[in-house]
Amino acid sequence: MVKRLRLPFRIPFFRIFYSTTYTTLFLLILLLLAITPATLIYTALRASAFQYVFEIGGVYVLVIIFTLFIYSSRLYTNRSVLAAVGKSWIPVQPGEVSKNVRKEVVKAANRCALIAFETKPRNLQPELIRLKKQDEDSSHDGYDGHSTTVGKIVHVDPQRPPWGRVSHAGWSSPSQLDANLAPHIQFRTVVMELPNLVEARAVSLAPPDTSFDIPKDGTATADEQVVSLLSRKPTADMRSYLAQLSSLGLIPPDAGQDFVQRYEHARFSPIQINEAEFEDLMSAFAHLLANMNQLPSRVIDLAHSQSSELSSSDTSSLSSISSRSDSISSSIAGSVFRARMPNSRLPSFYTPRASISVARTPSPTARRAVPYSTPRPHTSQTGNTVYQDGKA
Repeated sequence: MVKRLRLPFRIPFFRIFYSTTYTTLFLLILLLLAITPATLIYTALRASAFQYVFEIGGVYVLVIIFTLFIYSSRLYTNRSVLAAVGKSWIPVQPGEVSKNVRKEVVKAANRCALIAFETKPRNLQPELIRLKKQDEDSSHDGYDGHSTTVGKIVHVDPQRPPWGRVSHAGWSSPSQLDANLAPHIQFRTVVMELPNLVEARAVSLAPPDTSFDIPKDGTATADEQVVSLLSRKPTADMRSYLAQLSSLGLIPPDAGQDFVQRYEHARFSPIQINEAEFEDLMSAFAHLLANMNQLPSRVIDLAHSQSSELSSSDTSSLSSISSRSDSISSSIAGSVFRARMPNSRLPSFYTPRASISVARTPSPTARRAVPYSTPRPHTSQTGNTVYQDGKA
């Protein structure tokens, strides 16, 4: 079978036939119309009646001009009407349509707007509260908030909305249903406060200081040594601080390990955690705080023993500083006496004993007090060195 030859383009036979037929008929009509004036002009020329030639020619020229004017105006009118069909606005305003049409248009527009609102993701809690109040005012029994649907045209189940559960990584869901967390909570802000909460819980277990009397309002002062032992150092991370509390027997190792893994993932991960991971972190945090309910007695003894050792070391350091100051001042005074002439007189205020008394004055470094009792002492950091109350 021979394959039929196909042209790369389509030949419009009907358009060719229509155009050819129209052109042929148009030329034929022009030829028939031209027979009468041509005969009259020919007869006038043979009779030498030239005035008839101008009369016939002028009349036909005016007819042709008038015909062209009518034809052009018709074309312009058709094109203007067709161009005005596609308007840039909808002619439904009062005065553009009748009252009944305007009423139907407004009714349909309100229905479309209501459908668009009811299908848009939104918080359904205010609508549920409004429906519950309406049922209570109408004294309807058997109200069940979980089976109530919201919407007049599009009925939406609050427990299973068509748009699904709206959530974003790092934030709680904006929905205010009871099954969800509090809306609009940024997880990173909560995670950054967890170390302070753990430290506050640990410091709150410190016993009252027995050296102070309990005031009338019942708020006793905590033991400074125990508070200093349970406080977190400014340079300590969360893992080191939990290891410190675990070594003191304040928390079990498994609870601290589970919490610190979830905390480090939520705090330092480049990807924000979701609601499920945040709930697991809060569960581990609650379990950690639940285990921190009692302070072992050995922690109190350890804090008091460290305080005693620190006091004795401070006393010995002060004694060594004073002895070194005495020897240095004596050598300085002797060198001064040897350097001057035998007949010269020293000033009355510059005597060996005066220099010794000045040298014995404790320096600001030696006059430091007992370690601070606040959980977080004031620190200032410059570069990579941490300074604490003038000490590097």
